[in-house]
Amino acid sequence: MTPDEAAAAATALCPVLLDHLSAIGAAFNRAAEDVATLETGADRRVRWMAALDEMEQDNAELRDALDGLDGAGVAALVPIVADVRAGADASDDVLDDIRALFDEDPTIDDQRHQMRTSQVIVRVEKVISRVRPEMNDYGDPALNAAFRDHDNCRNAVREVDDGATSDL
Repeated sequence: MTPDEAAAAATALCPVLLDHLSAIGAAFNRAAEDVATLETGADRRVRWMAALDEMEQDNAELRDALDGLDGAGVAALVPIVADVRAGADASDDVLDDIRALFDEDPTIDDQRHQMRTSQVIVRVEKVISRVRPEMNDYGDPALNAAFRDHDNCRNAVREVDDGATSDL
């Protein structure tokens, strides 16, 4: 792959991923802030369920954005987009796991709401990691360099290694 093709792939994909990751983080942060102010376990549960619905919608929007990249004419994107799409599906499974936590114990009393928020944090990190492609899996030094060097890629993909030391 040429450096220009690799740069085109990074330019097309990374802003989409970064927007998605920001949306997931924002949904979680809003819910965590709101839950801290709610007085009943039932209200806390309702707020978390709304946040999970929002994150699931964010995953659907990511898949729609990826559909737009399918036609971008950048061959290097094909396997990466397929992996990110599969990651969005896996991310939905993690959201279902979070819902199951609340189904097992629907009340979130004052003593347990911080513990429950911590449990959600761990799982939301899984939601995020599922859609971040592991760039080393594609075995292309030009692609790794493009994703490593693109400003919007630093937080959108997982480790990029082209044989040089990387701070990602």
